[in-house]
Amino acid sequence: MMQKKKSKQRTVSKKRAAKPGNKKSGGKTATPVKNDGSAAKHEQSSLSIALESVVTISEAESLHKKLQGYLDLGGDLSIDAGQVHMIDTAGLQLLLAFVVELKNQNRSVKWLNVSPAFKETAELLGLTAPLGMR
Repeated sequence: MMQKKKSKQRTVSKKRAAKPGNKKSGGKTATPVKNDGSAAKHEQSSLSIALESVVTISEAESLHKKLQGYLDLGGDLSIDAGQVHMIDTAGLQLLLAFVVELKNQNRSVKWLNVSPAFKETAELLGLTAPLGMR
């Protein structure tokens, strides 16, 4: 008897999950979009991100979360690296993985205000071309 009750509950919850607009479906129901079309603008326009002054392994987790958010938004991206005064190989590796993923999604990256410290480290590691820096 207990199994029948559980299976009935599962059936009911599946029916609830299948209803369009059900918040508990956990599936494909999208978050409501403002009427101003701002979500479409993100996918069509260029987004911009400014890197912190220190981009090292200590900041890698928070930078990764931030970059992941930009991957999810869509559109091309401008990265301002003008404030970077310290960057290590872990920071560059994370940025390289991000740039490669953007390119795989047919999105472009534009570097703005690249600081001498950033440029020198990228050149030293042979990453200026893979990062798309010119």
